[in-house]
Amino acid sequence: MLASYSAVLNPVKRMQITCQIRFLTKFLLVLKIRTFCGPAVLTFRGHCLNVGTDARSHRYPSSCNAASLLCFAFGELSAMTVGARSPEELLMGELPAEKGALARQAQVTCEGIDMHSTKSLNAVPTSGECSMPDLNSRAISIVVPFHNEEDNVTELYARLHSVMESVDWVYQFVFVDDGSTDHTYKLLRRLAAIDPRVCVVRLRRNFGQTAALAAGFAHCNRDYVIAMDGDLQHDPAEIPKFLEKLEEGYDVVSGWRAHRIDNLWLRRIPSRCANWLMAKLSGVEIHDFGTTFKAYRRELLSQLPLYGEMHRFIPALASAYGASICEIPIQNNNRKHGVSHYDLSRTLRVLFDLMTIRFLLRYMSRPLHFFGRLGLFNMTAGSAVALWLLLGKILYGTNVVPQHGLLLVFAAVLILVGLQLIALGLLGELEVWQYFNPSARKPYSISEVFSVRAAVEAD
Repeated sequence: MLASYSAVLNPVKRMQITCQIRFLTKFLLVLKIRTFCGPAVLTFRGHCLNVGTDARSHRYPSSCNAASLLCFAFGELSAMTVGARSPEELLMGELPAEKGALARQAQVTCEGIDMHSTKSLNAVPTSGECSMPDLNSRAISIVVPFHNEEDNVTELYARLHSVMESVDWVYQFVFVDDGSTDHTYKLLRRLAAIDPRVCVVRLRRNFGQTAALAAGFAHCNRDYVIAMDGDLQHDPAEIPKFLEKLEEGYDVVSGWRAHRIDNLWLRRIPSRCANWLMAKLSGVEIHDFGTTFKAYRRELLSQLPLYGEMHRFIPALASAYGASICEIPIQNNNRKHGVSHYDLSRTLRVLFDLMTIRFLLRYMSRPLHFFGRLGLFNMTAGSAVALWLLLGKILYGTNVVPQHGLLLVFAAVLILVGLQLIALGLLGELEVWQYFNPSARKPYSISEVFSVRAAVEAD
């Protein structure tokens, strides 16, 4: 029997397991559980171990790989359910009684899903911990942020699983819980327990959609990334269209909700105006910046700053790096469950972010060109007013202070503001210099160093 377990450990020689004694202790514990509790199912990091009395029952199912056995050997026992018979029953594990209907939905959704798919990865992730990268170039991570979406979690997972099993791509799901206050995280963790391709990242509080996407992108380890919402308004069946465009060589593939079904005055008209303004100011001619349903090359995402509401402007930021961008029409479905997290106040925040994007795209590496122009304009206007007052004083003997005192103060303020803007631009240039030259520099220059000991050693 011990020889059979050694055979399981052989594939992970590269990990140099040195805890055999601890593993044997855990194995004896399993036998003890079998003696007192009868047949049972143990789950280690999401994989089931059937414990029986004969030699045939002491083995792992096909989905339980060497990484699962390693987790067991180190004592990372994620759950133990005596009498449970399937991963679907484990998914129903610890939900409170009032969520019984939701648990049954999760069970029904998991029916028909092949937990032993040949596309399973060779590492077992848990919450906030992702799988090992795959060397296959046709590999993609699907990032979905969730905030109080417990009614949509299992259905979205089932539809994503069905779509990805139908395409010839190695895939990974990265689900981000953005500070949900319902049972979203519990459901996500149970999905990670039954499917090794699911990575769950839990944020400490609600940081917002951009921060949740940034956290998901940071835990991706595939060559391509698809981001989408977790409210079922994005249809997973359209993912193959994004994959086709990525295979054609595009760096960013943006979805376009050509026929929107949202409220006309509160959503569609403000969105259309904002998208038109974004396209004009950013120079990226796409129709829908607001949708999250987009596909990217991961190496491109690693270069882009994401904060505030910047996830909408990823195509604009990517264009500054020379990325190739295309757009495909997508469906805009009605929300089935829950309430929308969008309101009209978000439009105002988007306008501020748009000004930021415009500034970053044009003047990020040359801030003096922006502040210097404003400064020179103010100084020129102030100097012109002051010169006019001086000529009036010299040529016509005008008493400047009683007659044009406010105008004199206005000219002085313009000149001072112009000087401050130029100084601000110079400070910005210093920051840019420091950004592009991060190496430590010394505030001195050495002409020569002489040491007798060094000279003797050199001889």
